[in-house]
Amino acid sequence: MLCLNPSWQAYGAWSDPACKFRLTEMAFGLKPFMLQPAENWIVGAKGHRDYENYMIFWKESEGGTYIYRYNGDNRCRWVLKPKGGGEYWLITGSQTEEPGKMLYVSHGGFHFHNAWDDPKCTWQIVSAGGGDFWLATSANHHEANRMVYINNGQWSLANFWHDPATKFRFLLHG
Repeated sequence: MLCLNPSWQAYGAWSDPACKFRLTEMAFGLKPFMLQPAENWIVGAKGHRDYENYMIFWKESEGGTYIYRYNGDNRCRWVLKPKGGGEYWLITGSQTEEPGKMLYVSHGGFHFHNAWDDPKCTWQIVSAGGGDFWLATSANHHEANRMVYINNGQWSLANFWHDPATKFRFLLHG
């Protein structure tokens, strides 16, 4: 058994309640520190059309969906709340104009409402290798198997496929 006390120590196995670990199911590329309550920027990966290093975020005062070149602005972060089975809720971060709002796709557009465990609003973080990923709606979503990408200076939707020009990556904070 390993126990942090305050450094890693090995002991013979017994049921010590102070030496418990939590196992978490995660998509490839996600690390435990990326999950709630950590907040992340979602940024266009290398080759993401003409939007490498552009972050996507929700800005109510600008009409909702918005992009901007990555600049470390804490008002542009997201929380990935795990549902299990490789699905997540995407929730606006604590310093956004509208914290605690959940992103979903319906009727061909992007929408937000107060975050709750709505099974029709989950997303998949689909590994593209090398830490990059595609952001796609889950099979249960209001609009299943749709992916988000940046095109012509705005958020766009398409049926999900492994398009190398639509990948994102996470930048961590939290």
